[in-house]
Amino acid sequence: MQITITREYHFDKLSARFPFLEHLPEELRRHSGRIFNRDDRKTEDYQVLFMGKSGYGKSSTINALTGHNAMQTSDIEACTKDAFTVEYSLNAQKTRYLSFCDLPGIAESEKTDNEYLALYENMLYHCFCIVYVLRADMRDYTRDLALFREKLSPYRARIVIAINCADKAEPTSRESTDLTGEQIDNLERKRSSVSQIFHMPKEQVIYYSARERINLDVLMHQIYNRMTI
Repeated sequence: MQITITREYHFDKLSARFPFLEHLPEELRRHSGRIFNRDDRKTEDYQVLFMGKSGYGKSSTINALTGHNAMQTSDIEACTKDAFTVEYSLNAQKTRYLSFCDLPGIAESEKTDNEYLALYENMLYHCFCIVYVLRADMRDYTRDLALFREKLSPYRARIVIAINCADKAEPTSRESTDLTGEQIDNLERKRSSVSQIFHMPKEQVIYYSARERINLDVLMHQIYNRMTI
């Protein structure tokens, strides 16, 4: 599987958006990243993998977190078998990187899941966090649950289940993009339900909206927590 770097920035750009990330580079020094052949040199990459079905907002989530339209979000791009990353250099020598990696859509069928997971099994083993994207308006978790049981169980401590499209939670409103009290109540019930269904701690289940920029700081804080356990 080919990994394409779409954008590269210095980490300061990300920590300016989320100040609580300021000490992340120092904290990651305690760990060894994945060795990556980058042009004429080898680097250590600390990867955050974004997984989930095509069209659920993996690329949009990375764009929202980084503040850049770094990832293509069209249906055509969703069909690719390649991985795309946004990179943040963690030191002046550019030998260590934080990487947000958008993986091909999974949980579509058992056959394609097996094909894709075989391609990035090594990435799963070495990653520092897996952001598994669901949607607030979805109810069928059959394939997602099968994938968790068969492939992702060893990595549960590093997983964040990210429930996108919080603005689509009932009852929807056309008058404001802010979540109403009823929507928040329903989303909290959704968190509890997903936590129980996937046997994940509730703190690792976050609702947010990439489009409306809702709860992005909460999502990033949980990514930070998973990376530094």
